[in-house]
Amino acid sequence: MLSEKCKCKELDKNYDVIVIGGGHSGCEASHISAKLKAKTLLITQCKDSIGEMSCNPSIGGIGKGILVKEIDALGGLMGKVIDKSGIHFKILNVRKGLAVRGHRAQADRDLYNYHMKEHMNGTKHLHILESTVQSLLMENFTSGAALSGRRVYGVKNKCACEFYANSVVLTTGTFLGGVCHIGKEKYHGGRIKRMSRGVQWQGGTQRGEMSPSGVNAPTGEDVTRMNAPRKCPTDKWTPPPTDGMTYTSHENLEKHNSAIFDQLVESSTQSISNQLRANQFEIKRMKTGTPPRLHINSIDFTSLEREDSETENPFYFSFLNSNKVNRNKTLPCYKTYTNERTHELVRTHLNQLPDFDCYDKLGNGPRYCPSIAKKVTKFAEKNKHIIWLEPEGFHDVLIYPNGLSSAFPIHTQKEIVNSIRGLENAKIIFPAYDVEYYYVNPKCLNYTLETKNIKGLFLAGQICGTTGYEEAACQGIVAGINAAIAARSTADGERNEEPFILKRNESYIGVLIHDLINKGITEPYRMFTSRAEYRLYLRPDNCDMRLTPMAHKLGIVSDERMYILKQKYASVNKLICLFKKIQLSGALEEEKKTPPSDSCDKDAEHMFVKNSVEAFQPDGKNNVHLEVTSRKGNINTLYTIFRSGVEYSLHILLNKLREVHDWNKLLSSVLPEQNNVPIYMDKMQQCGLSLDQSSDLLLNSATLETACAEVKYSPYLTKQIREVDKIRHSFDLAIPPEVTYDRLNFPYLSNEEIEKLNKFRPQTLHEANRIEGVTMSAIYYLYYYIKGEKHRVKR
Repeated sequence: MLSEKCKCKELDKNYDVIVIGGGHSGCEASHISAKLKAKTLLITQCKDSIGEMSCNPSIGGIGKGILVKEIDALGGLMGKVIDKSGIHFKILNVRKGLAVRGHRAQADRDLYNYHMKEHMNGTKHLHILESTVQSLLMENFTSGAALSGRRVYGVKNKCACEFYANSVVLTTGTFLGGVCHIGKEKYHGGRIKRMSRGVQWQGGTQRGEMSPSGVNAPTGEDVTRMNAPRKCPTDKWTPPPTDGMTYTSHENLEKHNSAIFDQLVESSTQSISNQLRANQFEIKRMKTGTPPRLHINSIDFTSLEREDSETENPFYFSFLNSNKVNRNKTLPCYKTYTNERTHELVRTHLNQLPDFDCYDKLGNGPRYCPSIAKKVTKFAEKNKHIIWLEPEGFHDVLIYPNGLSSAFPIHTQKEIVNSIRGLENAKIIFPAYDVEYYYVNPKCLNYTLETKNIKGLFLAGQICGTTGYEEAACQGIVAGINAAIAARSTADGERNEEPFILKRNESYIGVLIHDLINKGITEPYRMFTSRAEYRLYLRPDNCDMRLTPMAHKLGIVSDERMYILKQKYASVNKLICLFKKIQLSGALEEEKKTPPSDSCDKDAEHMFVKNSVEAFQPDGKNNVHLEVTSRKGNINTLYTIFRSGVEYSLHILLNKLREVHDWNKLLSSVLPEQNNVPIYMDKMQQCGLSLDQSSDLLLNSATLETACAEVKYSPYLTKQIREVDKIRHSFDLAIPPEVTYDRLNFPYLSNEEIEKLNKFRPQTLHEANRIEGVTMSAIYYLYYYIKGEKHRVKR
C-alpha cells in the first residue's frame, strides 16, 4: 500500500534507464546515461551520500590514476570533481617513466561529496529518488515464435512502488547482502555512516563559487574553481552525540557501540542477491575494511616525517583543466611506522577478529590493500610497516591512518593505535570495521557489462568483484553508455546501434573489463600498470587523444573539450617538428639512457638540470641552437635526444622553450602535411579533426609532455606491439610440466603470479594467460624461459 509519505508518487514511473546505487559507479553510470539523453532514474538510499568516499579520501594511484583520466576523457565526472576538491597532489613513481607514473590526490571528503552532488543535480534528463529497491522486475520474452530468454523491465521499491525501464544498471557496492564487523559484533548493512560537519558556503556566485541559498549547476564542462568555498570554523568541533553519548570517548564507544552503530549502519539488501542466485548467477562473498579515524589534536606530528603536496609538477586530472595551473590550497600528510610492540598486540588479539562467512571464517579481502592483521601475519619477517596519516579536509578534525585497517574490538584498536610513534595519545573518533558483501562472478557479463542471461540488466562496480573507487567508476561509465544505447531498442527488441566496447589496446578500462570477463574473480581486483601489455601507449598524458574521439562520436563530450583536443593534437605535432629543428651547439657531458620499460635509476640526473641550458639562439636557417656544455656523437637535436631515451626536466625544458623569441620564423618551416603522430590519425579523422597548421602553438606542460613521450616511446611501442603479437601467436606453446615457479627461475614475477602458477600448473601459455592475476608480462617471461630452456637442451 502506498504510504502518504512516499516520495515515489511525485515521479514519473517510466524511464529509459534505471541505476541502482549512488556510489562512484552509480554516479558515472547515471550521469553518462543522461548525457546520452536517456531519461534516467538514479535510486539511492540517501541523497546526501551520493558520491560518498566510504574509505580512503583519495583518488588515483598507480594504474588507478590513468583510469581517472580515461573516465574524464569519456566525459565522466571523477576527474573534474577531484580537481575541485583535491587538497594534496602527488605523482607516484616519478623517478620512472611516464607510462607507469601514478597521479594521486587526497580529497576534502565533504567537498568531494558536495561537488559530485552539484554535478549530478545539474544534469539534464537525470532524476534522483531517495528510496530502497526491493527487487528487480523480470519476465520471459519472445522474439518471433521461439522463447528467447529473460529480461529486466524495471524495479520494485520497498514501498511497493514500481518503476519501469528498458535497462537497469545494478551498482550495489558493499550493500548487496552487506554485513559490518567490529570484533565479533555484526551489524547488517553495507556501510556505517560517517560523521561530517556539512558544508556552508560564503561569498558570491562566480564560476566555481557556491551561494548559501542553493546550488548553481555548472554550465557545459568548465569546472575551474576560481575561489575555493570555505567551511565554517570548527576549532571546537566534536562529532554529534547520539542519545547523549559522544563518539570521542573510548569508554562510550566500547560500552555503547551496539546502540550507536545500530543507528548509524546503512541498511543492505538481501532480496536482490536471492533473485540473482535464482537466475543462475554465481554469487560469492568478499570483504573490505577501513581504518579508525583519529582526532587531529591528539596526534604528535612533531616526531613524524612530513610529506608535502606536489610543487614542481602540479597537475589536474581533467583534460579540461590542462591549460590551467593547479593553485588548490593543500595540506601535508605525515608518515609513521608500526613497530614490534604493534605487531605483538596484533598477534596476541588475532582471536578477536570477526568470523566471516567465507575462506574458513578468515574473509576474502583485497590482496593489495591488506589489513594490519594480514600484513603482520603474512610478512612476519618485517619489523615495521608504513602508516600514512592523511587529512580528511581543511576544517575536519579527522585523520585517516592509511595502512591501519582492521576489525578488532574497539579497546584493542586503541591499544594498537597508541603503540605507534606519534599516536601514543591518539583518540579514536570512529573505529575501524570490515564489511562483507556479495559479488557476482563477472564471467556472466558481455563486454558491454550487460549480463548474458538477463537482457537489459547491467552490472558495474564492486558487485563485479573489483575494489577501489576508480575501478568502480570506470565500469559505471561503460555500463551507463551501453544501458542508454540498449534502451533505444526498436519495438521488437532489436538494437540498431553499435555497443560501446573498449579493447585492451585502447584503454586501461578495456584491460579491466577483459580481465574480469575472461579470467573471472576469486579475490578483489585492483588495477595496476603491470596488467596492461600496451602500457607504453596507454599513458596518462594521451587518454584524451585515445578516447575522446570515441566519446565525441557518441555525443557525450562538449564542444569545449573537442576544441582543447584539437589544439593539443595540432600542438603536439608541431612540437615534434620543432624538436627536429632545435639543434645543440655544444655537447652533453654524459647521456644516461632510460629504457621505456620505465625502470629509471633513482639518482640519475636529468638531462636538463639547472644552469646546464644557457640559451636558445635562432640562426638564419630557421633552426634554433641549444647551448649546452658538451655534446656526444650524432645526438644533435632535441628530437634525437628524446628518442635516445635521455631523461629531461619538463619544467626546465618548458621554461627554456618559452624563451625562444622568433617563434614565427621557426614555425614557418613546419610542413603542413607532416604528421608526427600517425597512431591517432584514424581516431581524429572519425570526429572531423585534422592537423590544423594554421592554429596557434599551445605550449604548456600537457602538450610538451605528450610530444616528448611520443618521440621517446615511438620506436619501443612498435617493438612492444610486435612482441605482443608474437606471444599471442605462440599461445599453444606447451609449458614443460617440470617447470619450477620460484623467485630463482622467475625473479620478475609478482608473488601473486608465482602463487597462482604453482596452484594451477597450466599446460600451455594460453591456459596461463587465462589465470586470474597472471599478467601479460608474466606470459612474456614464461615464453622466453621456455625458449631459453629448449635452447640449452639443444646445446
